[in-house]
Amino acid sequence: MSRDRAIAAACAAAAVAVALMAPPAHAAQTAQAGGGGAVSFVSSLSAENEASGTGDRDGRGLAFLRLRGGRLSFALSFRGVATPVAAVLREAGKGAGGPVRIPLFTGRLSAGKTSVSGTVEISGRRVLDALRRQPNSFSFNLLTERFPHGAIRGRLHALAEPVDADRALRHSVRAPVVHGAQIYACTRQGDGSYAYTQRDVRALLEGGIAHFFAAPGPKGPPVWVAPDRSAVTGTVRSKTPNGAGNIPELALDARRSGPPDGRLGQVGEILRLNTAGGVAPGGACDPAAHPEAAVPYRADYVFVGTVRTAGRTTGG
Repeated sequence: MSRDRAIAAACAAAAVAVALMAPPAHAAQTAQAGGGGAVSFVSSLSAENEASGTGDRDGRGLAFLRLRGGRLSFALSFRGVATPVAAVLREAGKGAGGPVRIPLFTGRLSAGKTSVSGTVEISGRRVLDALRRQPNSFSFNLLTERFPHGAIRGRLHALAEPVDADRALRHSVRAPVVHGAQIYACTRQGDGSYAYTQRDVRALLEGGIAHFFAAPGPKGPPVWVAPDRSAVTGTVRSKTPNGAGNIPELALDARRSGPPDGRLGQVGEILRLNTAGGVAPGGACDPAAHPEAAVPYRADYVFVGTVRTAGRTTGG
């Protein structure tokens, strides 16, 4: 079977599966109206997230999605990959293949395009409910001819507030760690022993964004400063485990701590995604011999922008 046929067959099968899972018409309308309030998700895509581990190593992407009723709108930007031929949502956790549940688009994009957006209808109640309740069990997957099973991928993460997908994509920043370390201090514990606890973070992100703690200690707070001096401070809202040996993924509320203009001037939410490494050394420590430990880590930071319109601020 050719690659084009393989992609088309997978997406067609997913469309049939979604249709077969649809409840009767009256029940579907109830599901869409009753639990149909708008919710939004974000996904940071890379080859490292592919289940096979053989995606397009140069590829990167950022996607926003908005679900209201049974309508799912999406907006995706990408770079470092050949011309995409399809994008799908797979029901798959970290490191898993997973079946295609929602085809987003099929057919080769125009050469030179670096973004795409659209809207699809989801009729299956089970898929809708799962997407709302457990978005982290779904992955946004971009396919190319060379990588018909996935060039880049990223799990979905719920945002604090609904956003317009297209506007969120235009006004947000994806900044992976170029080099960085989680900093731990050997501190005395309540029982008199010594162990490593969070003291700081020192990281340089793509685009020259510096990341550190405003003050030493586990409470920080964390700060990000862009070269144009725009800056934000974060307050952790939620943590999501991301596997043994990896620091958790984070969702943080953002507060402007620099000028209102600039790259980070209108950020309303920050996400730390696709984490790897950075966990504090285990066991006891000696404050005289090793007072501090710097543990390298990787992560993608997504700074979700806000838009000011008609005297009010809206997400995206």
